[in-house]
Parts: sequence; structure tokens; C-alpha cells
Amino acid sequence: MNITEDFLQYIWKNRLFRLPLSLVTGEDVEVLDVGQHNHDSGPDFFNAKIRINRTVWAGNIEVHFKTSDWFMHGHHHDINYQNIILHVVYHHDVEVPDFEGASIPTAEIQFPVNIYENYHAILQNTEWIPCGKSARDIDPLIMNLWLDRLLAERMQVKSEDIIKNFGETKGNWKETIYRQLARNFGFKVNSVPFDLLSKSLSYKYLEKHYRNHVQTEALLFGQAGLLEGTGGDEYYKELKREYDFLMKKYSLRPVAGHLWRFLRMRPANFPTIRIAQFAALVSSNPGFPSSILEVDPKILREELINLKPCAYWDDHYIFNKPSVRKSKQLGNQAVHNLIINTLIPVYFEYGRQTGNDLFRQKAIAFLETLPPESNNITKGWENAGISVTSAFYSQSLLQLKNNYCNFRKCLFCQVGNQIIR
Repeated sequence: MNITEDFLQYIWKNRLFRLPLSLVTGEDVEVLDVGQHNHDSGPDFFNAKIRINRTVWAGNIEVHFKTSDWFMHGHHHDINYQNIILHVVYHHDVEVPDFEGASIPTAEIQFPVNIYENYHAILQNTEWIPCGKSARDIDPLIMNLWLDRLLAERMQVKSEDIIKNFGETKGNWKETIYRQLARNFGFKVNSVPFDLLSKSLSYKYLEKHYRNHVQTEALLFGQAGLLEGTGGDEYYKELKREYDFLMKKYSLRPVAGHLWRFLRMRPANFPTIRIAQFAALVSSNPGFPSSILEVDPKILREELINLKPCAYWDDHYIFNKPSVRKSKQLGNQAVHNLIINTLIPVYFEYGRQTGNDLFRQKAIAFLETLPPESNNITKGWENAGISVTSAFYSQSLLQLKNNYCNFRKCLFCQVGNQIIR
């Protein structure tokens, strides 16, 4: 059997080892607490408790396939391993002394063969997910609890940019949310130039002019480097005049206009249209962006769906080139994308930093009302027999597929846990 340390740690953590457990020297070991699994450097389990010969020991546990792995991993030179109360191994092949020269208590563990067979079968499975269609048979309560945790993990990853912006803006939530929204208005293709735009143009300047959509668009398009041409139609010239004045007033430096991508894009997704839509959002709400934390999410969704750029964009996709008249409102899919990738992570992180769990609860409740994303991963889960009924499920299952299934981390997955046992 190809037994790994991860598998042995799984056996120890879940108390799946056979009893009675004894030291290699013959004394019985009673495991009072297996300890806290450590996924970082240092001993495998912290704060464990065991009883040997009526004496209770508290400390750390290290797990290896062979006792000699202690030396192979260099633990005999690492003071982080000086408080090991038990060395758990599958095969004992050498004595290991502690830092004072005494032998570290060592126990060989055994486990039911079927557990390893189930685990091995999962690893050998070549289906889209390692556990195949067995996932659909998992207890719904266990599955929902696991999906809730997966969503929290996904939000934690998405919060990294929020935390960074929060620090850069010296704890200003208004500026932080403004930056997050701007970046996501660029979606994947133009997220970087949108990010640079928001960082080069503080929201405090837009806030001074939000009642005037011409000045709002002038600031955004000018800072985007998209008002640097000569000539053009009257609206373009008006924006350019406004920006030239405001640029000098606020000592602004625009980003490079060539960063914006237009090629191989549907005209409705052109960065000019996205900037115009963003300008409409800035101008539509005097409390923006703080209101995102206060308004009912369903109301915000409707506001985003009904968001409409100024009349110039009704028959334009780019400056100075008229097109067939067509509404430039955000589509449902774009709105849901903005909510899932901006609003929901902001709720989670704001709730975490303020200690107010109501924001996390509001985020989950909102996700449960939104339709699921449609992509290859959600379709894959549907084919595996897992119903993806809302954005809550799709976000959680994206995390599960990308961070567990793809890396065969079945020992760390509650679905895999249930099947292996």
C-alpha cells in the first residue's frame, strides 16, 4: 500500500485508528484529545492530550510513515519539535531521541483496510470529480454545511484585494468599495486598466461632481486616457474641455489609453461602454459607494439593472462614431457578476472587520436568491448529479472543484470524508 502522511494524519485526526493503541515499548496509550491539525510549518497536531501509565501528557503530535522520517525531515535540528509527546507512525524502524536525549514515545497505528481501499479507489478514479456520482448520495445536511464553509473560503480569497485596498486607502471603506467596483466593471478583460483608473482618480474628486454627469464622465474618460485625440464630435469636445480644466485643478495624471482592450470583444462590452455605465452608477446615487453597505441587496440589484448611461451612448459604442440606437444598460448576467464578485465579498469582509455577522448572513441570503452561474464547472456538477440551484451553490462548488477535486484533496473534503469512511 502506498500510504502517505496526509492519509495517516487523516486517520489520526478522525480517530480511525484501531484500539487499543500502544507504544512500541508496550505501554498502552489513551488518546484524550488528538489535537488541532496544523496545516502550516511545525508539528502536525497542536495541543493534544494523551495518557500513558496514568500520567496525562499535553503537547504536540508528529505523524510520519516511518520513524526515521524524523531525521529525513530535519526535525532533530528544529526547536519547534521539542514538545512532541507522541510520534505516530505506520512503521517503526529506529529510535528517535528528544532534545534531552530520551526516546520520544512512539506508537504504530493500524486502521481498517476498507478505509484505505476506499481512499485508493477515489484517487484512481478518472471521472470529472474523483468521487464520481457518489457525491450525490451525501447527507444533505453535511453537504450544506460543507458548502457554507467552501463559500467562506472563496470569499476569503476574494477578500485579498479588498484588504489590500483597505490598507492603501488608510481604512476608507468608501474608497475601497469604489476601487473594487471599478475593477470588476472591467470584468476579466479590462480589470487591470479599470483598477489603474480608480487608483489614479480618488473617489473624493468624483464625489464633488456626481450631480453633473458630463463632469463625471469627463473625469473618468479623461483619467482613462481616452480623451487625448484632437477634433471629434461636440460631446467629445465638451468632455475634453471639462477634463483639461479638472485635470489641472486636481493635478491628475491619466493612465495610458492603449491599455484598454477593444479587439475581439462584443461592442456592448467595449471599455467605453463600461466606463459610461460606471459613470452612471457614480452619478445615480449621492450616497455611493457607502450605500452599497446600507441598501437592501435586492433594491441594489434593480438599480444596477436599470442603470442607464447618458443619451450620447444610446447611439454610440465609441467616441465620434455613431451606431444603431440601442440601450446600453447592464444585462442580468453582468449585474449578477458584479454582485457576486464585488458586493458579496465586500459584505463578508466588512462583516469580518466590524465583527457584525449580519453582513455575512445577508450575503448568503442574497446569493441564495440569485441564479447560478453557467459555466463548464457548474455544468460538470449537474452531470455528476449535484443540483446547482443558486449562486450560493455555484460559488461553493467552484471552490470545491478548483481547490479540492482538481488536486485530489479528498482527505480534506467533507464529501470525500464521508465516502472514504
